[in-house]
Amino acid sequence: MIGYATKTEQGIYRNVYGHPLMLTTSVDRNATIYKVEITECAEGPYWGWSDPKRPPDYYSMIFIHEMSLDICFPCGYKASQDLGHGRAVRLSIKELGIYENS
Repeated sequence: MIGYATKTEQGIYRNVYGHPLMLTTSVDRNATIYKVEITECAEGPYWGWSDPKRPPDYYSMIFIHEMSLDICFPCGYKASQDLGHGRAVRLSIKELGIYENS
């Protein structure tokens, strides 16, 4: 999946979304926005959610910490996963460059 994100000084991607306009509501208007490739990877450092109603390579709620994903769900992501609402996935993010409209 192609996504858009900001990056910390430590190189950690934050505010990761599938469309660059989503960043306009959550980041400083002068922030650098990066175009990134997001892929499922068993050893990936990021966590995200795969919804069966979306394309198989579409991920949402992408965070560096598992707990950040877990608190997005009232009873934790495992309960939603057990109900078949989706699944938590480990992700890898590769920078493709700076988004030209940032």
